[in-house]
Amino acid sequence: MNGISQINPTDGARTAGETKRSAGAAAADFSSVLQQSLAASEESSSVQSDSSESVSAAQEPSSAASDTTDLITGLITGQTDVGALEELATDAAKSATDSGDMSEAMKALFLFCMMMQLGGGLGGASGSGSSGSSSGIMMLMTAMLGQFSKNKEALYNNAVDPTYNADTLDTVAEVFERAGYTKTDVPNTTGTGSAILPTQFWQPTTPALTNSESNRSAENLRAVIDQFNVETAERYRPYRDGYTYCNIFVWDVTSAMGAEIPHYIDSKTGEIRIYPDTSGTTPLDAAGIERWLAGYGAGYGWREVSAQEAQAAANAGKPAVTTAGSIGHVQVVCPSENASFDPVRGVTVAQAGSKVYNYTYISNIYGAATLNSRIRYWVHE
Repeated sequence: MNGISQINPTDGARTAGETKRSAGAAAADFSSVLQQSLAASEESSSVQSDSSESVSAAQEPSSAASDTTDLITGLITGQTDVGALEELATDAAKSATDSGDMSEAMKALFLFCMMMQLGGGLGGASGSGSSGSSSGIMMLMTAMLGQFSKNKEALYNNAVDPTYNADTLDTVAEVFERAGYTKTDVPNTTGTGSAILPTQFWQPTTPALTNSESNRSAENLRAVIDQFNVETAERYRPYRDGYTYCNIFVWDVTSAMGAEIPHYIDSKTGEIRIYPDTSGTTPLDAAGIERWLAGYGAGYGWREVSAQEAQAAANAGKPAVTTAGSIGHVQVVCPSENASFDPVRGVTVAQAGSKVYNYTYISNIYGAATLNSRIRYWVHE
């Protein structure tokens, strides 16, 4: 939701109907998305130019596709600035407002998000709209969304992408709120020890229970995990915005344990960054978490261990996780009910993802080949 874990063959395959049209769905880094998009455009152009068949007017590339290629090229080469993006977004929003065309509305939102990504934001939810330009484009987007009362959820899901920075996501959420559509925060109130969980995945939780190195125990770890109600909480519901949320659950649990595996890291240094101070950050998807643990985890108390060691750590109340970076999935290792390690069924885990479990064996998630070659285990001490 990258960022969030994007859907992948193991963590819940995407069907054609579930495919999310999104600016950032191909990679965790915006420039990489642009490079890939440009390469795809160039490949498409090359195939067309190599064809010996004449191309009819109906088969010619659309001006919209050409405009998109020009935009991507300009962004990569630095020839397109934030002002140019605002002009293009304004034109698309006006066209969508006049025509009621969903594709134009999606284009306008895409360009608006690109403005945010490249321009450092409009001030976020607490201060956006303060300048004339910011106020104008925000008002225009809000007015445009007013023409799509029956399609706001589809447009919201299209606009929210886990590869975007928090300023972009907060501002998109604010525009939709102004237009009368809100992804409401849903506090878990099933027990006195439940955390408050924003449905906005990029925002941190407010845990009711926390834990530290001074009071580790299996009971305390179990209570910290339980408070997130992973099997029922809207925050982790699979595919609600076209993504799964295994990395967000790991972020939430480890943060409450005082051993944060971050969602945001400094793009240059790999240091943990705390929301809302997310300018210049990269959000971590499941694969990114594994890379971060391998490259930076030791500096924050994390080390790689065996499966048996990971289970022993969790049974002692210590934070422990699994990663499968090549697959794109992460899990929390939880205390086993019999306080032992089962070498056949493997460690016991809690997870979000295409399937959500508060307690299961890892062998119920992965096949033997994957367990034996692709899973890595980490503990915090």
